Amino acid sequence: MRMRVVFELSELAYQMKRQQFRRKHPEASEAQLDQWMVEWNRTRPGAEYGDASGPDFRVSHRLDYLKKQ
Repeated sequence: MRMRVVFELSELAYQMKRQQFRRKHPEASEAQLDQWMVEWNRTRPGAEYGDASGPDFRVSHRLDYLKKQ
């Protein structure tokens, strides 16, 4: 249940950021918006090295952790 909420909030945040780009650049194509979103995901403040703090915490490790919960 909690993971579903996390994914829903993540999707909402993604759509809000995309809409922000759309408002700033109404002439932009869908492909350009897609490119900006990819770039933003790679360089957004606070997550340049991933979302986890501390040592590298790969997705596969997260999934293993969740299975133990």
